[in-house]
Amino acid sequence: MLIRAFNPEDYNDKKAENEEWYSPYIDYAFSYGWYVIIPFPTSGSLNASLNSDLHLSRGQAAKIIADATGKNYNHPDSIRYLLDNNIVEGKVDNSYSGFKDSDPLTRAEALTMVKHYVLSLINYKSPLANQKNMNQSPKNDLFF
Repeated sequence: MLIRAFNPEDYNDKKAENEEWYSPYIDYAFSYGWYVIIPFPTSGSLNASLNSDLHLSRGQAAKIIADATGKNYNHPDSIRYLLDNNIVEGKVDNSYSGFKDSDPLTRAEALTMVKHYVLSLINYKSPLANQKNMNQSPKNDLFF
């Protein structure tokens, strides 16, 4: 979801004939050093088809999103970073313990996390942009 939300120019969704559908996503995440969870066979047989449903915890998803922001924090610090920047919300409250990092991540929660991350980037203004706007304010003209 995260990679598709941004559709990066350097993402290549081509895969070899014998690769799983998720291989290009894993390759892309690895290339940027993101936290990656590789799906594994659900039965004892090594030849068994891989489980297409990858079960993540809320904390694992937070780590992946924090990595995508360019931060390389551990799980607890990833959660704190995302909470502090209003990219994620806790289940109980907006504290580390209220985030419930070991709870399973639902698809709705994953979509909400990605949406909040995308919106945080759209609404982001650099400090230099804010300073430029402040200097162009008619109110500031009174003081010069």
